[in-house]
Parts: sequence; structure tokens; C-alpha cells
Amino acid sequence: MKGKTIIGVVGSVVVLVAGYALLTVTERADQTGLFESIDGRQSITFIMGEDKTEQPFYRLASEHFALHPEERTDHVVHACRTLDHVIQYLNTSSQRGGQPWSVINIVAHGNPQTGLNLYIKEGGHKATPKRLVQAALRKDLPALQAGTVDSSTRINFWSCGIGKSPLINLALKQLFRTDNGDSARVYCSPHFVIFHPSREQAAPYRLKASYWPYYFRRGYRPGNLEIAAALRTDHPDANIDWLDALSREEPDSANAVYHGEYHIPVSYTRIYPSKGARPVFDDEGDKIRWALSQPALTSQIAETGIPADQFHWTVHKIIHPLEHGTRVPAVKAIGMATVLYILREDGTHEPKVLQ
Repeated sequence: MKGKTIIGVVGSVVVLVAGYALLTVTERADQTGLFESIDGRQSITFIMGEDKTEQPFYRLASEHFALHPEERTDHVVHACRTLDHVIQYLNTSSQRGGQPWSVINIVAHGNPQTGLNLYIKEGGHKATPKRLVQAALRKDLPALQAGTVDSSTRINFWSCGIGKSPLINLALKQLFRTDNGDSARVYCSPHFVIFHPSREQAAPYRLKASYWPYYFRRGYRPGNLEIAAALRTDHPDANIDWLDALSREEPDSANAVYHGEYHIPVSYTRIYPSKGARPVFDDEGDKIRWALSQPALTSQIAETGIPADQFHWTVHKIIHPLEHGTRVPAVKAIGMATVLYILREDGTHEPKVLQ
């Protein structure tokens, strides 16, 4: 008997993305239109997480949208943690005075490879590009009620680089439509989103940063000279001192270029009817070949946009616990890639000093 897949990617995204394969998104130089206030209408910001590191992303974002003279909203909400919660809040809130919302900001960690770092609904899947598309196709979330938003409403997703993913853009536009077909203007930032304290006044400022990625197997970081040479080849028109950027993890001037890293995991477990039915691995090469022969796993890799050879693989025979308590023989593969990114802060939205 063949093994059985228990973790994998299901569904097809062809229907939603047909005709949009060449969709690209560019950051606006002037973003004032994203915060246009409509007379009599309320605005709202959802802070979708809590800071778990020394970098106060969510705290500074909350202060920015509460205090910034040009971008502040009437309400800042910290209670929602899923897209489902956001839609429910918008549908049941009486704070908008019976009129459509003017501006809705949704702030979350994320990246273009794995999507938004939050769940689509409680107990459900993470908001990866493919899972968002599946949720839109299946109508897994309730629709916004008529009158909640209209064609003048701005819904801005502030999450690093997600606007570079056509799947995320298309899915979020579908998920945030009303039940009578009204569609707000949905914007997903294609740049990194950074909030910094201001020296001038209480409101932190928001800036956008261009970025250039470099992928490598986690734990196998090449030297800076090799990384700089690859970036120079891949981006010949970028006016960047790559070596200088690789020497710095924080900006030291208004237009500083620097770098950071994050990790992308993929994983897959396949169960077998007996221990003897599991494949025999002679060496690490056999394990990797087995992992890369599994369609569910290669689908996950393709979704990240990272080459398969840039993942570090661990493949083990395990005893896997099922939901009802039964323990079964299985093989589990975990791949880990690192994304090193070069950032250049391109534009700030510093509050104007009040006289």
C-alpha cells in the first residue's frame, strides 16, 4: 500500500489568477490619497499582533495611526487577530454612524513568500498566498455587509512586501467585497513597512523601503563577497554598495542601506501502513531526492518562489500521532531557507512639525 499524504496543499488557483499572470504592483511616491478622509465618515486601524521581539513594530504602528497628523484614524483596534475577526468587527460595529468606512488600515507582519503572519480564521490556516486564494474561491469568510464599504473606501494592508504577490492582491480584493458586490479600493504595500520614533513629536513616522532578496540554505550562509557579487549580477541597474549594506544591520543616516534576514520553512509528513513500508535511505542524497519527489512538498516550495536547492533539508522516519490518538509510522521532511534582504529606505512620512 502506498503512503498517505496528511499535510499538503490542496485546491487550484487557476480560476482566480487566469489573465493576471503579468500583474505587478509599484509603490506610490505620493501616498496621501491612501488616507483621504471623506466628510462624515469614520476611519479605523486594526493592529493584528503583539511585539514578541525588541523591535516594537506593532506598538509604533499603533502610535502612528493614533497620532500622526495626516494618517491617524478615528479608531485603533487591538482585539482582532484573524481576517475573519476583522470582517466581523466591521459588520457589527456601530462606530461608523451608519455610513461606509472612509479608511481601513490593517497592520500585520508578513512577506511576499509566506503572506500575512496571521490566521484567516480562528483554528484555520495561516494567510499564505495560496490559502488566501482558496478562501476567496470557497467563500470561507463572511462577506462585508452592504453599506460597510463602497468604491470610495480605502483598505490598506501594511505588511512587508505582500503587494509583490499577485495572489495576495487578488485574494484580498475578493475577500473584502460586500455581499451586494460593492468593492473597496484595496492596497497592499509592495515595499517593506517600517515605523520609527520621531524626534520632533509624539507620532512615530512611517517609511517604505525598497528591498532586494538573496536566498541561501539556512545554516550555510555564503561570505559577504560572494553574496555581493551575486546581487551585483542579479541587479546591475541598482545603485547600491552591496558590501557596505552587508556590513550594517541598522540605518545610520536618513538614506542608509542595510540588511536583515528571515527564515522560510516548508514541511511535509507522509504516513505508511507499516514501518517496513517506509522507504530505505542509504544516505542524505536519498532523503533529499525522496523529499523533492513529493508533489505536495514541491507545491509548497513553488509557492515560496525560492529555488528548491536553497532549502536545507532534514528527513526522518518518525512515529506520527493522529488526532484520535493512534500512532502511525511516517516520514517527515523539513526544509529551511533563509532570505537575506537588502533594504533602502526610500521615503518617510514624517509628521509635520506643528507650530
